[in-house]
Amino acid sequence: MLDQHELAWLLAACEELPDFGEEDRPFDYLEALFITVLDFHSRGEMVEKALDHYTATARAKLKLTGHQSLQKWLARYGDNQAELEKASLALWGNRHWTRLRLLKQLVAYFDEQGVVDATTLRHWAMKADFERDFKGRVKGLGYTVFHWLQLRCGVPTIKPDVWVLNFVQRVIGRRPTEREAVQAFVALAPYLKVPLARLDKIIWTTEREWIDEGDCPGMRIVFWRLMQQLMVSRLDACAPGWRAWATLTVDAPERLRYGIGGLEWRVRREIGGWMPGEGVKLWQDEPAEGFPLIVEINAGVEAAPSA
Repeated sequence: MLDQHELAWLLAACEELPDFGEEDRPFDYLEALFITVLDFHSRGEMVEKALDHYTATARAKLKLTGHQSLQKWLARYGDNQAELEKASLALWGNRHWTRLRLLKQLVAYFDEQGVVDATTLRHWAMKADFERDFKGRVKGLGYTVFHWLQLRCGVPTIKPDVWVLNFVQRVIGRRPTEREAVQAFVALAPYLKVPLARLDKIIWTTEREWIDEGDCPGMRIVFWRLMQQLMVSRLDACAPGWRAWATLTVDAPERLRYGIGGLEWRVRREIGGWMPGEGVKLWQDEPAEGFPLIVEINAGVEAAPSA
């Protein structure tokens, strides 16, 4: 538990935060289940895209009206990777089969608990205790996910993810445990200018904007400029004349500093087995010290040019 001095420092730091943050989507029972299994160790862009696919296409097409209809639809698919990928494509427009497996387990668990709609989910969330009611019930969903679900259901808690832990560490000078962070914010809740759900969004937004101390956003621009030069050099050597049928573009500096950005090699006309619009994208994940990279290959054919 944070001591009195640390709590005082944290309260003062919270009061100094600007009152802004991205708005949550309107609460929907099925979307609450989807977010629970999708929104951890994932890019926000991916989660929003999956939810938008469900809202715009899958909900009506699959006739998903609530808990029972979702449960019956999920039962059509087996538990192997191929089956789960089919279900994930239909529901979210992606191939995140491991998240679909988590969804099946979560729906089964909630069915046992009598959780079948928004009302019963909120009632469960208000009464639930992690150790007693959630730990180990759905393998892969842990302490942070539990509190994120509680938070969306209106429970005064915090989501102790990396952004919250980084914020607390910078304020008190040491990294708290997940439980220490939750206990601290719950204790401070009566004294804060905004509800914890709002504060969670503010911390998430400011941490992503300002990033961790010791980080050097400008070096990302240098990295991507050098990466572009290296790729141009390689393409010139392996595929002379490639500029006539492909493009290599790098995102704007402001995106490279603080966003999810990188470079993309895209084909303009059919060449060597590649079709127009296909290509390779390399980008940085959400800004953080450590600079994780992601590669995406957009190709509808098996063979690809050596370049």
